[in-house]
Amino acid sequence: MESLKVIISDDGKEFVQTLQDFFHDKKEIEVVGVHTDGVTLLNTLRVTQIDLLILDLFMPNCDGIKVLQELKTKRDKYKVPKNIIVITAFSNEKIMNSVAELGA
Repeated sequence: MESLKVIISDDGKEFVQTLQDFFHDKKEIEVVGVHTDGVTLLNTLRVTQIDLLILDLFMPNCDGIKVLQELKTKRDKYKVPKNIIVITAFSNEKIMNSVAELGA
């Protein structure tokens, strides 16, 4: 069975390390990339197909909302992940509704 390919995109080093530690022992999950901003993430998604994107909403240079908008409106430019999990430390109903409308 092929492993689930995951990219973590978050600028919080401790959180990223926690996720990497969690996934490390899971043979069925392979973390194929870690990004701290949306620009480098989008560049990777032009050439890399993944199964799961764990996406922080608030990152430098290009935030998670902009990433989701780009993936939705320019699907032909990217290898859009099959599943996207959005994470954030902020609780805002308007933002969560926007994220849901963008497919995450």
